[in-house]
Amino acid sequence: MNEINEFRGEYRWLSNFWSCDIVMDGIHYPSTEHAYQAAKTHDIDDKVYIANLKKFGDARRYGQTVKIHPEFDHDKIQIMKDALTQKFAVPELRLKLKETGDKILIEGNTWHDNFWGTCFCEKCGNKGKNILGKLLMEIRNGI
Repeated sequence: MNEINEFRGEYRWLSNFWSCDIVMDGIHYPSTEHAYQAAKTHDIDDKVYIANLKKFGDARRYGQTVKIHPEFDHDKIQIMKDALTQKFAVPELRLKLKETGDKILIEGNTWHDNFWGTCFCEKCGNKGKNILGKLLMEIRNGI
């Protein structure tokens, strides 16, 4: 198999729903998901709130309620890349990423995320930009 097409099970560590320390704007976040969601806003109270949430899904849901700053849409890919770069600076995760070799990394999902991943539901038809997978492969190529 020359691809990893979901970030679950043995490949859960590729997911943004994986514990790792990420620092953005001087605030420590418990995952890339938390850091990314907090980066949507300039409101420091919202950032700290997100940083203190225990569950990845809670961070994602709360991030959908914040006032998004005007530059975010333009900067979101770089924000994600910065968070992932920190995550994969952790030696254990860096080695695991390197050990994926030349496999194509696809953030396969069934929740219609065709920007960061590829939705494999019947409606979406396996289409998606897979930006998360591409960023992971880019980071891997730099190791």
